[in-house]
Amino acid sequence: MLLDKKIEEARRFLGIADYPGNLFDFLGNKEIIDEHKLLLFKQDLEKLSGFIGYSYGFTIICVNYKRNIGHQNFTLAHEIGHMFLHNGISKSDINPERAGHDKEELEANSFASELIYPQEFVTEDFKFAVENNLFKKENWDELAVFINSLCEKYYTSFIFAFNKMSNGYFRNYKSRAAFYNKFKKHIGNLSETFPKHMHVVDYNHEYYQVNIEPYNYMKELVKELVDKQELGLETGESIIERYEKLGG
Repeated sequence: MLLDKKIEEARRFLGIADYPGNLFDFLGNKEIIDEHKLLLFKQDLEKLSGFIGYSYGFTIICVNYKRNIGHQNFTLAHEIGHMFLHNGISKSDINPERAGHDKEELEANSFASELIYPQEFVTEDFKFAVENNLFKKENWDELAVFINSLCEKYYTSFIFAFNKMSNGYFRNYKSRAAFYNKFKKHIGNLSETFPKHMHVVDYNHEYYQVNIEPYNYMKELVKELVDKQELGLETGESIIERYEKLGG
């Protein structure tokens, strides 16, 4: 299957053995930029969750840091999905976890879901939840602790971890949504019970900071190419101007 093949390619590309946890740990360093021509920015994108584009031989991914880390991680995986499945096509995503009926967005979602939280681990986690009766109302506190542990392990949003792990328990989407609404009401505010930085934007935490290091790297690279006369001065200035827009 093409999707499985591309996910394996991505795992090899990023050096992921099984599941990545925080995908940002695998990207953004100078080695990735040098070897794969991949630039990862984190910026305030307002309504957008992220985008992927291509310019001057580089792949550019930008993720909105004003989203919880699970949402950011899924967005990054989603954009990587576009890179492997739809390379060369620029994409902007408002909420990649809700792709609607667009074929390419659905493909990128399936890619992201499996990359972040592989089905083999879903099967194990679901088995644990069932064997320990975590779906029974009297055990909802324990279920919440378990779902939070999945968020911290796979770097997902709470609702994503719940939906994917529990999918085999419910007859349909409607029954799962009804259960989740009651369950969520029972457990209350996640950031008051579990680590705040995992569930809400916390500007004091490193997950919610602007990342423009690739922009600084691009400035150095362009200057070096201009000095070597491998790139014209006007072209170099045009590239810098384009990346300055990302740098704010």
